[in-house]
Amino acid sequence: MLKRQWLILFSVVLSGVLPGTLQAQTCNDNINATTPLHRFTINGDGTATDTRTGLRWMRCPVGYQLDNKGTAQLSDDVCELQDTAQFNWQEALQAADDLNLSGGFAGFSDWRVPNIKVLASIVEYKCFGPALNLAVFPDVLAERYWSSTPSNFIGRAEVMNYGFGTNTFSFTDVAGTENFKQYVRLVRDN
Repeated sequence: MLKRQWLILFSVVLSGVLPGTLQAQTCNDNINATTPLHRFTINGDGTATDTRTGLRWMRCPVGYQLDNKGTAQLSDDVCELQDTAQFNWQEALQAADDLNLSGGFAGFSDWRVPNIKVLASIVEYKCFGPALNLAVFPDVLAERYWSSTPSNFIGRAEVMNYGFGTNTFSFTDVAGTENFKQYVRLVRDN
């Protein structure tokens, strides 16, 4: 895995693209897909169910709304910004609670910020920029997403970098600091 991370970083540096500014997904078709479309059931309510794990995911991050353009085609689905989309860790955890208390999403009020292992379960390892299946999760920002997992380092929590499909950590105790705000994707048991 470490070799893959260095290879991705090296290719990004050579191409002159900085992390967080990737414009197009790059995939290696010589690698088997880790999250093929047939593994997911696309529900008509802005969610997708992972048939391998049994988890139901919001297809768009918190603060975005799915627009399927009125068609059944996944290729034209987009996530449109509706509200605040980046949060510090405490705000991310609170966003899940607030959503549930306000009536929930897609008829469910038990959404949560996933732990780091659950976030890693949807990484598409044959791709980067972002490292997710774009049919399931349209318009994914190649950015970092909060997990509910505290880091081994005090004042930090684990985040998943969907730009490259790697996990790292970010500071949790600096409320209001823009540099430590990340995106949030919620999940629930199906």
